[in-house]
Amino acid sequence: MSTDGCTVYTVAGAKGGVGRTTTSINLGVALANAGHDAAVLELDLAMANLTEFLDVEATTTLHGVLAGEANVADATYPAAGGLSLVPSGTSLEGYARTDLSTLPGVVDTLRERHDAIMVDTPAGLSEETVQAMELADEAVLVSTPRVSSVRNANETLPLADHVETAVSGLVLTKSGAGTPAVADHVASCLDVSVLGRVPEDDAVPYAQEHGEPVVEHAPHSGAAVAYRKIARRLAEPTTANSSAMGRTDSTACDGSATGDRSNGSRTPQDSESGGSDTSTDDIEQAVGNVGTSPHSFGRQLQDVFDR
Repeated sequence: MSTDGCTVYTVAGAKGGVGRTTTSINLGVALANAGHDAAVLELDLAMANLTEFLDVEATTTLHGVLAGEANVADATYPAAGGLSLVPSGTSLEGYARTDLSTLPGVVDTLRERHDAIMVDTPAGLSEETVQAMELADEAVLVSTPRVSSVRNANETLPLADHVETAVSGLVLTKSGAGTPAVADHVASCLDVSVLGRVPEDDAVPYAQEHGEPVVEHAPHSGAAVAYRKIARRLAEPTTANSSAMGRTDSTACDGSATGDRSNGSRTPQDSESGGSDTSTDDIEQAVGNVGTSPHSFGRQLQDVFDR
């Protein structure tokens, strides 16, 4: 956690449907369960759905705060597990009135009241994502094992570099059996550590249908256990990956690139035994092509995952 008393984590990943909102909520609740004063700030201003995930009825939202019509306290709601929630609104009219230049003040206010803030960002690289990355202490990348998702996670890294925000690591969601080695190799080639893998788990959508985070609804499920482990790793008093060094156009898998993120990072999570027949060389060859030939990268990495 940050030494100034509060750490702001931006949960990012340009691909839609990878589980950013689910990850933001469950990490926030897991941190709250561990004794932290945690909050989730929803920055998907155009397509908000946080209240649906947690069955919270919100009359005043972040739309009103960013429009200067309400204060942060008015738009903060108690949620499961002691989590505080600052949801965005759902109306296009409210969205049109928002002024993102007021967002730094919102985050500063939340910093005074909480010691951990998860910022849920929209898909793509929008202005909201840029501002969220600029205001964060650390970025948490979220991706599934699918090629398009990994590629989009990679496209988020130059943004973190540009605004000099540290990258905590990668959360690989919807991962199946035999994925640990693939996750470690991909993360290594992207110069980030693996914060954790969240398995494909029916408990996640079932919990969402009940308006609860999976760490509360099904605490012994594979996904819940994974999210609690990731939350503990985030709370460790270690230095996140430094993104201030920049990245080269093509990342070397041996860490020799100028933008090697391994220095000072949280050590990669121990891979679970068993698993994949995928070779390290195959992953390195595929992911090493990210910066120079995205189509070649996609074909090669898909071949690796399909084996």
